[in-house]
Amino acid sequence: MPTVKRSSDAETDLLNIYLYIGREKRSPTAAERLLRAIEEKCFEYAGQPHMGTSRPDLGQDIRVFPCGTKSNPREWVVVYRPNEDGIEIVRVFRGKQDYPNLF
Repeated sequence: MPTVKRSSDAETDLLNIYLYIGREKRSPTAAERLLRAIEEKCFEYAGQPHMGTSRPDLGQDIRVFPCGTKSNPREWVVVYRPNEDGIEIVRVFRGKQDYPNLF
C-alpha cells in the first residue's frame, strides 16, 4: 500500500488550516471535512506519484495537485515529492496564495 509522509511544514500547514476554518470561521465540521478530503486525495496521488503537475521552479522533484471539498474542489494546493513508497507532502496552501514565493 502506498504511503503518505508529511514534512513538519506540511503538518503545520494542516494544523493552521484546521484552526483557521475550525476557530476563525467557526466550523470545525467543515475543517474536518476539508482535512479528510485532502488526506483522501493525497492517498490517491501516493498510488500514482507522478500524476501531479511537475513544478521544478519550486524545487527538485516537486509536484503539485489541487484539492478541496465538493463545493470548492480546487481551493487548496498540495505540494509534494514522489518517493519510493508513495509521496511526501511538503506544503499545503490555499490556491489563491502566492505560494511559489514561499519557496
